[in-house]
Amino acid sequence: MSELDLPISGIARATVSNLKALVPVAYPVGEDEYDNKTLEIEQILAGVVQNVIGRIAWSPEGEWDNSTPYQVDDIVYVPGVGSFICVQNHTNQQPPNPTYWQRLTSEGAKLLTGNGVPSSGLGRDGDLYIDVENSDLYGPKTSGAWGSGTSLIGAAGVIGSQIYAGTGAPSDLENDVDLYIDDSTGDLYKQIDGEWELLLSLKGEDGATGTVSAASGVTLEHIATPSAPSAGNTILYAKSDNKLYFRPASGSETEVGAGSGGASAFADLTDVDFDPVPAVGDTFVWNGLIMVPAYRRDVLTSDRDYYFRTDGNDSNTGATNDAMGAFLTPQKAIDVVAGLDISIQNVLIQGGDGDYTGAGDLVIKAPLGSGNVTLQGNTSDRSLVQLGSTTFTRSPYLGFSIKDLYLNLATNVTALAANAAYLTVNNCRVRNASASGFSAKIRADNGGTIIITNGIHLEGNTAGASGYCFFAFGQGLISALNQTFTMISSPSFGNVYYCGGLSFIELGGSTISGTYTGTLYTKEGGGTIRGPAFTYV
Repeated sequence: MSELDLPISGIARATVSNLKALVPVAYPVGEDEYDNKTLEIEQILAGVVQNVIGRIAWSPEGEWDNSTPYQVDDIVYVPGVGSFICVQNHTNQQPPNPTYWQRLTSEGAKLLTGNGVPSSGLGRDGDLYIDVENSDLYGPKTSGAWGSGTSLIGAAGVIGSQIYAGTGAPSDLENDVDLYIDDSTGDLYKQIDGEWELLLSLKGEDGATGTVSAASGVTLEHIATPSAPSAGNTILYAKSDNKLYFRPASGSETEVGAGSGGASAFADLTDVDFDPVPAVGDTFVWNGLIMVPAYRRDVLTSDRDYYFRTDGNDSNTGATNDAMGAFLTPQKAIDVVAGLDISIQNVLIQGGDGDYTGAGDLVIKAPLGSGNVTLQGNTSDRSLVQLGSTTFTRSPYLGFSIKDLYLNLATNVTALAANAAYLTVNNCRVRNASASGFSAKIRADNGGTIIITNGIHLEGNTAGASGYCFFAFGQGLISALNQTFTMISSPSFGNVYYCGGLSFIELGGSTISGTYTGTLYTKEGGGTIRGPAFTYV
């Protein structure tokens, strides 16, 4: 130790300027003598620090070897053990012998792989081993032993959905959630609880009847006489002689308009006569073009807003937020949007303050495209825009949301339902009342999904045995993660949560604010409820 009683390690880590602060403590002299003493101490400490630092001379020597003589400060590496520094000159003293070596680092555990059970000589304590042949995990190795393996293969999954096809309605096939397509009608069925339920028709409506126009239409390319079509079909085509022909499945090529003697009713396609427009059965001169009118959706290239107000009119365009432009009912706005191709754009349907429950039940319909559609009320007070029962049925569309709305019903019907559809409910208030009969505030069934965000207010008694607050059935999903359910005026329920028919209600992190009466939950038929008060019951 020096006169200042400082450890050498402390001096080695300090600088001269750091140590100057020690001078008044070690030498309590007068102010006149301070500068001289400071200079003297600085000179002493500078020499000590230089001496210590000059002695540090670590020398990396690579992997330890039993024939190499090692000197103090030599550093070696031992595979599987770690790195060490020599503290005493020697030869053939293998680390980690503490008399000759001081440990610098330790080698971490390893993950080993191979086929079959690991041998006892493989690896070291702390290592893990995967038997890739049998998918078993061993370790960590302890006291030289691997122990028993743990299988990495989980339980077999449930049988997935199968899609079948045939002619006519389906008979009993395999499993619930299987799908069936009737080739003859285009109808799509889903098996639920052992019964086939018709979901929707994949066949669209018949198109409008086409017309013939001399102005524009379909241009027919000149071709050679084609082969006969399949039974039940007829080919219409033009040839290089500027004449129109048809060929049925059974029969030869026939010129359109040819008389019994085979003469053409027109010389060529340049003599056009469409005044008056010919009726069915008339003979007319052909100009080589066919115009087939077809319905085409309005395609959005930017976001669009629609409005409905209590002083609006459903004959308006819905494009402006005033009595002369807004719709009267939310259903009219939804119907107009459903006829659009919104592409990747977003549509907002903004409601004005007021009571729209008298307009009847609201049926949500999906547009074409991948953008989002939001039906929105008053963003400051969710109670100011009131709607009736709202249902979204059989649609693969994922972008429809209702936001800041009050679904206010006095009858025993479902307030909000997603039937084989996907719906997001954002910051809404829901009320319905029932003393008996089926009634639910939030319902998802037949594969329907309802996502609740930004909380929800619930009121009105549904106290009958079939009265529910949240109802999920037939692979329905209700998801309300980290939400607050605010109970208004202490409502009564038959059940707060009902989950059946392989459905799932996700309530992780959610809480109920306020009081209510009734059974907390009922689950059956493979239903699962997960929440703060019960985990996967």
